[in-house]
Amino acid sequence: MKKIFNLIDAGLGRLIFRNDNNFIINLYGSFKRFLLNDVNKKNNFFHSGYIFSGKGNLNYCEELKLYINKFITKNFKKNTYNYTIPNNKKIIEISKKLFESNKTLKSHLKDIFNNKFIISDISIYRNFHFEAQNLSNEQYSNFYHCDHYLKTMFKVFIILDDVNEKNGPLFFFDKRTTKKIIPKYYKNRTNYVSDLDRKFQASKFTGKIGDTLICSTTECLHKAGIPEKNKMRDIIVYNLFNFKQTDPWHYENDLSHTLSKKFGKIKI
Repeated sequence: MKKIFNLIDAGLGRLIFRNDNNFIINLYGSFKRFLLNDVNKKNNFFHSGYIFSGKGNLNYCEELKLYINKFITKNFKKNTYNYTIPNNKKIIEISKKLFESNKTLKSHLKDIFNNKFIISDISIYRNFHFEAQNLSNEQYSNFYHCDHYLKTMFKVFIILDDVNEKNGPLFFFDKRTTKKIIPKYYKNRTNYVSDLDRKFQASKFTGKIGDTLICSTTECLHKAGIPEKNKMRDIIVYNLFNFKQTDPWHYENDLSHTLSKKFGKIKI
């Protein structure tokens, strides 16, 4: 019975909301976001699902890269293509300064959410090249997907390197294009048309160190690009939830994937 329910739930989500999320999580997430935001407010973020948002402080980016380099030097393993840098007190302190240093980002978050949001987690990644010949070799979210969380979740990405197409940038589609892709061209993260990038001209998060992107990753199909040989990409990702709380760092001492799941998942 549960399997049948899950199939119906998934099918209705794709049919009605046209993203890679189930019907119930879409419906409940839409309701929660409706209560939190001014529905009459015209805002490009809610229309497109993303906005480029200024630049963070270069020195803080470089400080984080020092931690990345130290961690990988100490923990390097052959045939490991993705490293997630564990958070500690110092990394969170620098990440917080980097976030707060971007005045454009702060202005956009105020405009979009009236500063009603919290940060639930911070993740720092380095991706390396690997040979991906088909949709059976996923090393670091390099298949198209939507994050399976309530629509009150969104993400802030800050690149910690100068990134061009050779570095494996974040690929993403806006909300309108995602709706065109699903359900005709996309079934799930291991089953979609192979030329999706070219067919719908995916956006790529390229730019200079410190450049920032806000994205509704529950509604926009996205994936990590794969760097070319001898290339890599460093990035920091902040998980945020549209929330009644107006202190974004209210959970500063509890940042974790578990906290994100607490605010973004539904128990059935």
